[in-house]
Amino acid sequence: MNNECELTFVAIAIKDNVGYASDYDKNGLFEVDMKTGKCEFLDIFEEQPIQKKRLHSCAKWIEDKIYFIPDSANKIAVYNLNNRKLESISIPKPNENLYTFYKKNYNFIDALEYKGYLWLLPCTYPGVLKLDIQTNEIEIINGWINDIEYYFRAKICLQNNKIIIPNGIGNEVFIFDLETEKGKIINIGSQNNGNMCVRKIRDKYWFAPRSPGAIISWNIVTNEIKEYENYPEDFEMGKITFSNIYSYREDIVFSPANANKGLVFSKEKLKVEKNIQWKSSDSSMVQHLFETETHYYYRELLAKNINRYFKINKIDNSLSDFRFYYMDTNEKKEIIIEKLLSKKKILKENVVIDLQDFINKITSTN
Repeated sequence: MNNECELTFVAIAIKDNVGYASDYDKNGLFEVDMKTGKCEFLDIFEEQPIQKKRLHSCAKWIEDKIYFIPDSANKIAVYNLNNRKLESISIPKPNENLYTFYKKNYNFIDALEYKGYLWLLPCTYPGVLKLDIQTNEIEIINGWINDIEYYFRAKICLQNNKIIIPNGIGNEVFIFDLETEKGKIINIGSQNNGNMCVRKIRDKYWFAPRSPGAIISWNIVTNEIKEYENYPEDFEMGKITFSNIYSYREDIVFSPANANKGLVFSKEKLKVEKNIQWKSSDSSMVQHLFETETHYYYRELLAKNINRYFKINKIDNSLSDFRFYYMDTNEKKEIIIEKLLSKKKILKENVVIDLQDFINKITSTN
């Protein structure tokens, strides 16, 4: 009997309503119909554990290839659309004794293509990686690293040829120049303890706190910095405060993560967002997954492994439900077992493949 299973994606590359995505909750590559939400299992990512979460932080569609950028994974995965095969590119292994802030399950947070290279931006990885997409040669750029610990969790902003990304555990901002290939870390404000996201809105960069602290706006031209801490009385920040930030008309909207409510910055004041049901439970966690040209996609994590999926329309700020799903068939399990056996990998029973699945496979081939 076939079972319909829901999927969560953070790393997804989309063109013409077709997406290629890495499963957030376990190892799996899927083709996605963005109109219907139906997904087709394609493959597993080689040399990565079956059950591991957050293998990839983003996916980039470059010509006829999809590049999956490693978060908890230890390789760059490349899906070739011509031959429908997965390849992998090894990344240099950091010296964990030298870079004590490095966490091997939090490698890179984002990437972008620029002048024939794919630039990988770190979460905790000690350096920016410059990947030649023709030769797969990798260069590490790490001269900007100093004694400031960083944990980048925001997707990047691009200002001309400069990348801007805030620290997730401090009030610093990393600026990297793609032309000079040099970076620097500077302080922005004093009442912020780390940011979850950044977005350029009109002439300012807005930073939404990850840890409880001030919202910051920064005019990079005039270097004017403003910090906003006058939160509504019934607003509780929680452990991880916001999940996303975006503009709608003249207002700036802050999506909650652990915070009990969403906020809107309107007419120089922070107010509770009342037009969107961000949360069905004050104790839940809202995760911003990804965005397209038309929508912001979210997941609300509730008790007992229950998920609520919704998206926000960029044009009218309306909320609607969505769902990505696939049919969990025996064929999918057989593909996984066959691939692991062909690579002579040790196969351990897990939530994806159990002992009976393995027995069924080997008896069907005898």
